[in-house]
Amino acid sequence: MRQLLDISFARSWGRDFVLLLIVTLAFSTGFNGLVPALPLLATFYNASDAQIGFFVGAYGIVALVLRPISGRLTDQWGAKRVVLAGCFCFLVGTLPMGFTGNFLILMVLRLFQSMGLILFFTSSNTLGINLVPLSQVGLAIGVMGLVTGLSAIVGPPLVVEIANSLGFLWAFVTLGALGGIALVFTIAVSKSKVSSMPARGRLPLVNRKAMYPSLVFLSFTITQGPIFAFIPLFSLQRDLGNPGIFLAAMGLSTTIARPIAGWAADRFGRAVVVLPGLAFATAGMFLISFSTSTTLFIIAGLVYGVAMANGYVGLLSVTLDRVAQEERGSAVATFQWAWDIGSSFGAMASGALAAFMSYASLFAIAGVFPILGILGFYWRLMDRKAATVPENGVKTEWKT
Repeated sequence: MRQLLDISFARSWGRDFVLLLIVTLAFSTGFNGLVPALPLLATFYNASDAQIGFFVGAYGIVALVLRPISGRLTDQWGAKRVVLAGCFCFLVGTLPMGFTGNFLILMVLRLFQSMGLILFFTSSNTLGINLVPLSQVGLAIGVMGLVTGLSAIVGPPLVVEIANSLGFLWAFVTLGALGGIALVFTIAVSKSKVSSMPARGRLPLVNRKAMYPSLVFLSFTITQGPIFAFIPLFSLQRDLGNPGIFLAAMGLSTTIARPIAGWAADRFGRAVVVLPGLAFATAGMFLISFSTSTTLFIIAGLVYGVAMANGYVGLLSVTLDRVAQEERGSAVATFQWAWDIGSSFGAMASGALAAFMSYASLFAIAGVFPILGILGFYWRLMDRKAATVPENGVKTEWKT
């Protein structure tokens, strides 16, 4: 625990890692601001529930094609170039959203915006991991997640307030500007320190070694679909207050839990982090479903935030344990592909099902999927060494 509280060890991570944290904070604030902004904007243009689900989940259409390619590009071209491309696409796809009154044009912008999100998060995660010692990979993931969590606290309430006070035009101008800030700070990162290692031959688009932990992660990410698509509308339906409050609570607990989860994953093994994360995901979804007061709504956000922290940090650490350094880009891309597919499929499926059942029922049904993830984790990944860390202090042995 002393390592977690004493941050002096992070000085060895260098100036580039600090710059990357600033980039991540700006970009992720823009990304998290989209969570309440997109469904509210679609509702403003009288979109149906099915259209809202498709609008939010359109990200997955791009992800199915681009995510594996982004991993290969990161490994072969270097992470910095791909981060820059992601910031640029996000800026161009987000800034005009407040100016158009055509839902079809919004869909085109959403697809372009999604390209930026996919390119950025694949390459920035790989870049950060490559800048730290192998023995501190879990903690580095946690620290980067802490910054993302801070953005989740700030972004949603900020964009809702701007939209209510100044209108959607200025809300999306602000979100696009955050992408521009990330672009500028990425340029300042030292290019010589972030190039990927030369790939051994032609890397596959999908990393086979990363597939199974990614499938376990998929059981968690499916729960995010109905949250991203319908939490704002569910909050209005039950008079639970500003939907940004839930997202801020979720971001707060994620911010606190991620570095702790990273330290625990390095110190005690990945299973100590993964299993509680999946269990908390189920608990969080049922708490959302049962929320009839703002207090319970906030508690649900706090519980689900812990699930997000543990699930992401623990399972990404498992993924990186299984691959060589020159494959990290494709491994991260394969892992995040599960995020893309799960959240997008969840959003689209809940949009279709919303015509036949309540929002509360959608959240409860989604809460069953992490239970399947727990079973899958035990079936394929869990063994006696999963709860401990071997002598090298990092790598956990997993069944293949």
